[in-house]
Amino acid sequence: MRTAVLLCLVAAVAAPAWAEDSFLRELAVTRNFTLGRPTHAEPTPDGKTVLFLRTEARSPVNSLYAFDVATGQTRVLLTPAELLKGAEEKLTQAEKAQRERQRISTRGFAGYQLSEDGKLVLVSLSGKLYAVRLADKDVSELQTGATPPLNPTWSPDGTKVAYAHERDLYVYDLKQKRETRLTTSTDPAITNGLAEFVAQEEMARVQGFWWAPDSRSLAYEEADNRGVEELTIPDVAHPEHPPEPTHYPRPGKPNAKLRVGVIPVAGGATTWVTWDRDKLPYLGRVVWRDAAPLTLVVQSRDEKTRQLLVADKSGRTRVLIDEHDDAWIDLDHTLPEWLPDGSAFLWSTDASGWPTLQLRGADGRLIRELSTDKENYDHLVHLDAAHRSAWFVGAPTAPERQIYRVSLDGGAPSQLSRGFGVHGADLARRGDGSIWVEQSRTPATLPEDTVHAGDGKGGERVAGELPSVAANPPFQTHPIYERVGALGFWTVTTRPRNFDPKHKYPVVVEVYAGPTAQMVSAQPKPLWQWMADHGVIVVAIDGRGKIGRASCRERV
Repeated sequence: MRTAVLLCLVAAVAAPAWAEDSFLRELAVTRNFTLGRPTHAEPTPDGKTVLFLRTEARSPVNSLYAFDVATGQTRVLLTPAELLKGAEEKLTQAEKAQRERQRISTRGFAGYQLSEDGKLVLVSLSGKLYAVRLADKDVSELQTGATPPLNPTWSPDGTKVAYAHERDLYVYDLKQKRETRLTTSTDPAITNGLAEFVAQEEMARVQGFWWAPDSRSLAYEEADNRGVEELTIPDVAHPEHPPEPTHYPRPGKPNAKLRVGVIPVAGGATTWVTWDRDKLPYLGRVVWRDAAPLTLVVQSRDEKTRQLLVADKSGRTRVLIDEHDDAWIDLDHTLPEWLPDGSAFLWSTDASGWPTLQLRGADGRLIRELSTDKENYDHLVHLDAAHRSAWFVGAPTAPERQIYRVSLDGGAPSQLSRGFGVHGADLARRGDGSIWVEQSRTPATLPEDTVHAGDGKGGERVAGELPSVAANPPFQTHPIYERVGALGFWTVTTRPRNFDPKHKYPVVVEVYAGPTAQMVSAQPKPLWQWMADHGVIVVAIDGRGKIGRASCRERV
């Protein structure tokens, strides 16, 4: 909607031929020049391979690729065409809704999951589930029944896969090649193993079930939507399809009522986890790994109170952390993260006035703060338990993101990324940090993915770059970043490339001002430059409540 309004404004000041410009067609066909670029990069635990997804430059269909760290060569691991064998890819309404919540617009493989030993990859396509053996590319279809499996997830031991079918939780045993239904919903408004609308749309939580570390049981969410308003929403892309009703909790209206239970994989009764669900109805995050207990992050509906809970085998919970803020408390979608032995965990808080990464003991008490307002913690990337270090992304200034590594035993974080831009990192879940992928975007360059590898001598080498086949914009962007006004609002200004300081230009202002959706970011905006080149100045402004401005150094 914002882009459409901006284009209309440009039309009022640009030459009549602007709509015929081939740039707009190219922008649409390439999805803003993002198609053809690697996504979802993940190194295997042995450090030999980096898996990633990629489309073609002008096709939105994702295939699975493998990058060899030793040779720097890339090979196609699996394509949707190999599995579909000429058939058309089809998605159910539930799959479409979930992809919409995740802002996924591509087809083919929406994602993949690597088993903990790194030997198997799980992919889903057109309502079917496949296990791929990396050693020889052997592909096995899991006979999971008529309805598509949602959120398929490996058990920690790699012998089973859990997923949701329609309204219930199922487990597939790869050795016995058998599907077992664990829950039974008798009401269409009650779902088991699926995240409710609020979690998917507002909390970035899609998962609705979690494996126990011993692979013998599953924790799962039960969502009761019986009090939630039901709306009938048509599919605007396919108006010939009949509209389908969906539970849609509008602001101020009743939300789904949640509870969390634990059920044995072999079948049996559910043990329900207890907490004050009336006071803290939001389920932000669930973690259950290694020697750590079942851990829940719950929140009040006004988002002013947050608790970290651990549950015992009977379902009783105790509070490790209880936080309150008269304004609101943001959820960190990457924490808590426990050390494998359960002795401590990582946590973040902005109680000091800026987001801070902390190490806390198993009892919830603070051991030490790991970041400062200089790094301005944003989210956790990786916990390297073997070397007792944490990798995180911080925002030293609001428009940029940088990668840091810090020792759990104290000391200042070290910055691993360089250059003004937006940087991120991907590491193997069980990796030791010797293989990692850096994603870099700058105001002048679109995403680049560089593979870093240890040289065995305590140093590091660049093993190569994950290959892109994307089209590039026909010009370079030239944004100007600065803070303005008494409140120090961050702005980015894009001027015509033939800018004449003696000439007066119309100004197009782009403002969102909602939570988290940052407009002033150190990455390229080809559309803004194109608009500017048609005779306007484009200015984007972020309010002081935006992410990245919480640092003391960002205050006025």
